[in-house]
Amino acid sequence: MPGVPQAVTDEWLDSVLANLPFALTDAQRRALNDVRSDMAHSLPMNRLLQGDVGAGKTLVAFMALLVAVEAGGQGVMMAPTELLARQHLASLKPLAEAAGSDVYDVLIGKASPGPNDVFLLPHFGDATAV
Repeated sequence: MPGVPQAVTDEWLDSVLANLPFALTDAQRRALNDVRSDMAHSLPMNRLLQGDVGAGKTLVAFMALLVAVEAGGQGVMMAPTELLARQHLASLKPLAEAAGSDVYDVLIGKASPGPNDVFLLPHFGDATAV
């Protein structure tokens, strides 16, 4: 089944990256460019992002989420625990706001999200114990 291309302009991406409180590493930039290239095609993306703790995997994944939202799609970032979801919310909310997207924490039930809003959802329990 074909995917839906999700592309954004270089200008949009540069403006988002310029609002980060730090510069991406060369490896983060390469990973983001690879993900962005995959997302711009009609083939569904299958990519594993691998790296040490603190290498910036969450940032690259979040940037991919912002690309999907900016391109008119939808996306969700899930975390395996409520604590990690709240940590992601605290650290990623300012980045999303700088990109022009509101972030909604569904744990506290904010209402009336818009089309360019990002949700951070925790995942509770063991998925195999349904």
